[in-house]
Amino acid sequence: MGEDYQLDNDLINVAKVIDFTKESVRDEIRAKSTSEKDNSDEENQLSQMQAVDTNGHGTFIAGVIGSTHPDCPGIAPDAEIYILKLFTDDDLTYTSWFLDAFNFVLEHDIDVVNLSTASKDSQDIPFIEKIEELTANGVIIISAIGNDGPSFGSPESPGELAVALGVGSLHLNLEDVADFSARGMTTKNLLDGIGLLKPDLVAPGSSIKGLSLTTGECELKSGTSVSAAVMSGSVALVLSSMGD
Repeated sequence: MGEDYQLDNDLINVAKVIDFTKESVRDEIRAKSTSEKDNSDEENQLSQMQAVDTNGHGTFIAGVIGSTHPDCPGIAPDAEIYILKLFTDDDLTYTSWFLDAFNFVLEHDIDVVNLSTASKDSQDIPFIEKIEELTANGVIIISAIGNDGPSFGSPESPGELAVALGVGSLHLNLEDVADFSARGMTTKNLLDGIGLLKPDLVAPGSSIKGLSLTTGECELKSGTSVSAAVMSGSVALVLSSMGD
């Protein structure tokens, strides 16, 4: 981006819906964080739902979108990022938690939802219907396509849905598709006798530099989760250039 052309992406709300950034790293991300679990039926899990990232995934992904760290800057560092925790420390989650988070998106007029997560469950009807409701209301859903490549027929939900932007990863050479990136016909549509080819787009996702859990440090990660974050930050910049 040239010095004579700057995008004002302060108006763009990017909701990263998975994990949580660690408290000590949040000063490098312009984020509003929340745990949408207060009304959940799974009360026995609530004690784990604290505003702390214990494995680094959420911190890294949020940083790819909007980090202000000089050594690993995000794509859209001025974007307003809402971070919602949907997994316990043991990587356990429930559909109802996602539905609560998606309702939060609708209530707060968020423009982009980044889902750096992928599931093999292509028949979760409440989840799918809520994704469709979000897109019907103008929300852009950007999701990792999954890391089960290079086999065909490996795209996962929600990136495999027609209404979601499923993102795969490029190889380090930025010319080939990364071997781990899922691809091919989607499971959900094949059950209806219709093949839907995914991913929709591929983006850099091999050895990308981003925030680590250690304050002030960066690290390298690969995966379609990273590519989805790259795409979400890029979409935020595009939307900001369009104004209101």
